Amino acid sequence: DQIEAMAMGDRIVVMSAAVVQQVGTPAEVYHDPANLFVARFIGSPGMNLVPGEYRDGVVHLPCGPYAAPDDWKPALDRSLDADGTVILGFRPEAVTVTDEGTAGDLPATVYATDLHGSYTMLHLDLCDGQVIQARASRETHYAINTPTTFDLNPAMVRFFHPKTEHTIMKEAGA
Repeated sequence: DQIEAMAMGDRIVVMSAAVVQQVGTPAEVYHDPANLFVARFIGSPGMNLVPGEYRDGVVHLPCGPYAAPDDWKPALDRSLDADGTVILGFRPEAVTVTDEGTAGDLPATVYATDLHGSYTMLHLDLCDGQVIQARASRETHYAINTPTTFDLNPAMVRFFHPKTEHTIMKEAGA
């Protein structure tokens, strides 16, 4: 049980098909998953994973352009294949939803909302039928099909290579 392991363990091992995927503290495994399997498996819900194309410092997502954080650009330039395909990963708490977007915000439409007591989980459609989850305050209320925008906390985004499915590692000291 991943929730119990995260709550009780000082260090956890994530395995798939009898192969160790990652070993680390619960915080390390949650915030810095080693690969797509760990990103999907750890957390409830798992990490949001959105495919895109990286060119000239920008990840072109189905819903619009996302400017890659400056400290990620050297690693992305070094790690990606010529076609620039990449998977952008972020946890629901990395998302800030707004009614009126600012420059750089991405468009979405409210697909569903779930009140979880102390917070509301928003399910946002990204223009192509892909739904992401965003954690918002419990006072947050949106009707289904409400257009909105969102931004990401740059410290909480991660990038994955779509062919190897491994995390792209930032430059040391970045």
